Amino acid sequence: MPGKVPLRRDEVVDQRASRMGVSRGVLLPVDPPRAKADWHPTAKRLYASFGESGQVEWWQQSDWLLAFSLMEDLSWWKRTEELAVRSRKVREGWDSVAAGLTPDEREAEGWSRERPKVSQFASPQKMQVIYQMLGSLLITEADRRKAHIELEREVEVVESPVAVQMADYRRKVKAG
Repeated sequence: MPGKVPLRRDEVVDQRASRMGVSRGVLLPVDPPRAKADWHPTAKRLYASFGESGQVEWWQQSDWLLAFSLMEDLSWWKRTEELAVRSRKVREGWDSVAAGLTPDEREAEGWSRERPKVSQFASPQKMQVIYQMLGSLLITEADRRKAHIELEREVEVVESPVAVQMADYRRKVKAG
C-alpha cells in the first residue's frame, strides 16, 4: 500500500461517516499452522509475534497460510545470505593462508586442496517482495493505518470516588 500514511481517526478533523467508512464481513474460525522447527530464528520470532499482535483479529485462514509461506521464504533468504557470507570468509582465509602452500601441505593443515567455491547471495528483490507481502498482512502500524485499521490499548474503566459514593447514597435512600 504505497502512499502517505493516513492520520489516526482521532487526529482527523472531518469525521463524517462518508470519510471514515469501512467494509464489513464475517470472521470465520481459524487454525494457524505451527511454526517449523527448522525456520531461521528471525522467522520464528516474527511468526510467534503474529499470535501476540492485535491485527490477527482480522486474519483468516488464508492470511495465516500466507504468513507461514512468507516465513518459509524469509528463512530460506536469511540462510542463503548467511551461507554466502560464511563461504566468503572461508575463501578469504584460504586465500591468505593456503594459497601459497602445495596441495599436500594444504591438506596436512586442514585446508581443502582446491580453492573453495563461493556461494551466491540471495536476490534482494526476493527480500523486497517478502517485505511487501508482509505489509499486505498489516503487520506494521503504518500498514494498518493505510487500511484504516487502528489498534487501541484496552483502557480499564475506573469509576471516580464521587460516582461510587453517589451510587451508595442512592442505594441507601431507596432502601429507606
